[in-house]
Order: sequence, then C-alpha cells, then structure tokens
Amino acid sequence: SKQLDKTKDNSQKLLDMLFVFLNNDEKEIINHLVENKGAVGQADISRLPGMTRVKAFRSLKRMQEKNLINVVAHGKIRKVYLKKNILKMITQ
Repeated sequence: SKQLDKTKDNSQKLLDMLFVFLNNDEKEIINHLVENKGAVGQADISRLPGMTRVKAFRSLKRMQEKNLINVVAHGKIRKVYLKKNILKMITQ
C-alpha cells in the first residue's frame, strides 16, 4: 500500500513537471492521451472542449517538435501516440 502511494505520488510529480513546459492545449492533449492508454485519432483531439482542427494540428506539431508524441498516418486517419517512455513514466 505504501509502495503504491509512493509510485502514484512520483507519477503525479513527473506529470506536474512536464506540464510546466506545456501550454493549456498541450496539457489537455496529454491528459486525453493518458486517459486513452497513449493512442487516439487526431480527429478525437480536435473534438476536445475548446479545441478546433487548426488548434489541434498546431499543438500536435509543437508536441512533435518537443519529441512528446508521434503522429502516424493510417490511410485517411492520423493516429497520435504518446511516446512510450513518457507514458510509462506517467502511468507507473
């Protein structure tokens, strides 16, 4: 029980530290990705509250430049994946 509490506390600290370097839209995207086990469609991100297709595209582009996510095309659909090392750190 104590170990689990310590692990959750460490995960929250890492997430808080990561959020210092992100704007509000990027924080929402990270939260959405974590809730969905690290992978969602780009269209799902554009449907988040307060998000438009253009804002989603620009935020994802910035996040790719920061090396936080990968965007992979699957035909007409683009999937967004949180980097495995980041997902592992956050969900520990």
